[in-house]
Amino acid sequence: MVFTYTAFGVGNRFEEYFNMFLNRMAANAVSIEERKFAGSWAKLKLKTSEEEAEVNMRLQGPDIVITFTVQKPGEKKTLEKLQTGINVLGRLLYGDITGAALEAASESIESALSGQSGALASLIANTAREIEEELKRAAPTAAPAPEEMREVENLTEEVRAKIIALREEAEIAKMEGRDVKSAMLRIERADKLFSEATADASQGKYSLAKSKLEAAMRLLQKAEEILL
Repeated sequence: MVFTYTAFGVGNRFEEYFNMFLNRMAANAVSIEERKFAGSWAKLKLKTSEEEAEVNMRLQGPDIVITFTVQKPGEKKTLEKLQTGINVLGRLLYGDITGAALEAASESIESALSGQSGALASLIANTAREIEEELKRAAPTAAPAPEEMREVENLTEEVRAKIIALREEAEIAKMEGRDVKSAMLRIERADKLFSEATADASQGKYSLAKSKLEAAMRLLQKAEEILL
């Protein structure tokens, strides 16, 4: 049976993926009988005391497609495998080519991941998945553009200054006996948005921070109109 696993979105780290895979096999006492890495594809022959495997990896767009076969030395097809082949062939002969291929691929990799297809198949499938997940977790977050950072920093200072100034204006207006409730509601809401925006910016969420600062500035402008 041919097993297929696709590691999505890690094709730009293919060589690192391949080397991590080699290290995991060696760490699990799997003998690497043959290895070849050629930039866009790679090939491995693996062996344990009870099983042998051939693993092929290739780039497919941003993904890495891993296909592998596992067998015992001199192993013959079991009746179950033969029946699976007959069922799939029947689907193919009746025209459901895509459905048959996808069903066979899905069932095979699930059986490998679950351990139903043997120890070596399980090790290869789960290692392929684990490395994919590790590389995704370790992927660096894209750095914000310098101009975006500066824009948020400038807007932060403008909003901060505006809040301070309007608080003073509102206090003076209140002392003069004017109703400042409507203006203060807007100032307080703007202050809340300002706090959220500074927290977002500290986490690198500059686009979200900018949106909140712009909303805060509109509230402050409205408050200013009320107070003047």
